[in-house]
Amino acid sequence: YMNTLENTDLVMALTAYDSLLAIYPTYHEGPDIQQKIINNATYLSNDPQERIGIFIRQKLSFFERFNRNSDWAKQANVTPSQAKAVDDSAAAYLEQSAKYLYTTARDAGDSRALREALDHFVTYFETYPDRPQAYELNWSVATELRDLGDYERAYDEFMRVSREYEMDEHRRDAAVEAVAAAQRLVQQEEQNVPNAR
Repeated sequence: YMNTLENTDLVMALTAYDSLLAIYPTYHEGPDIQQKIINNATYLSNDPQERIGIFIRQKLSFFERFNRNSDWAKQANVTPSQAKAVDDSAAAYLEQSAKYLYTTARDAGDSRALREALDHFVTYFETYPDRPQAYELNWSVATELRDLGDYERAYDEFMRVSREYEMDEHRRDAAVEAVAAAQRLVQQEEQNVPNAR
């Protein structure tokens, strides 16, 4: 049905859908509507870069609106299997978006955008520690934060890797890295404190 609409009507419909979801975040058909917006995001701009931006924003909106901790997940009148399917989509969209944003920011040398992408990964680890890929991704993000000199966040993520997963491959290394990050933080603090002489 949506593909038969004129382009301007499609844009209006998608914009109306987006507004509807913002007003009624617990609407039981919300995930289906958000999926329609994602599937038709390419119609919302003629500029390829802008299209990708819209696509990524809509995937992140899907995660924000319908993840396992959302108001929708708590209040929607759906079966457990339907809720799980929606949550699986939310997890996949968050992971895909974080990976795309990370790669794009790294390739552009944009440190602000890189940190934002890493924030999305941290949200992923906090929300989906049970996903099979979370452990390896978390290790990679922790080392990236260390390499960026963001020792405070690196410490937090190394601690998560060493404590919050059942896998052992990086656990010991992560604990050592967490200690090293903490030492770097102390060194930074000491350098920033003026002499009290």
